[in-house]
Amino acid sequence: MKKNKTGFLSQLQWRFATKKFDPKKTMPDTDLQTILEAIRLSPSSFGLQQYHVYVIQNKKIQNDLMKLSYLQRQVAEASAVLVFCARTDIKKRINDYEQLTTQGKLTEKLKFAPVKLIMNTMVGRRKGQELLAWSTHQTYIALGFALAACAELKIDSCPRRRTEN
Repeated sequence: MKKNKTGFLSQLQWRFATKKFDPKKTMPDTDLQTILEAIRLSPSSFGLQQYHVYVIQNKKIQNDLMKLSYLQRQVAEASAVLVFCARTDIKKRINDYEQLTTQGKLTEKLKFAPVKLIMNTMVGRRKGQELLAWSTHQTYIALGFALAACAELKIDSCPRRRTEN
């Protein structure tokens, strides 16, 4: 495959997992908003976005998070930390999605009903850990889009994984 010297692939070729952030540098808010928009636009099953992203820009909280992240200094040094959380309240997400899509209009809800049935049937087949695993996979897609946006903006990034049992 021929190497692409311009565009998206060249940005991905630039990207790497940063080992050390300069704590004196801060990310412009416009760049953070671009990254968050990339996350919002990322694909997810049924468009449900089975994740929540917290933006942490508080050094005390970042230091606390570092302790939960195997003492990796990048968490404390970064100007912003995005914490991706997989959601398991999928039935609520489906209802919220229906409300957003139909704007509460009865005729639109009737049109949406077959889609909602498919969603609820698929979700109903998954329980507990299986539902969490499905949401986690969707969350990783959003993380990938965030990392690609960072590469596009030439912003250092460093993904870290932490799960709770």
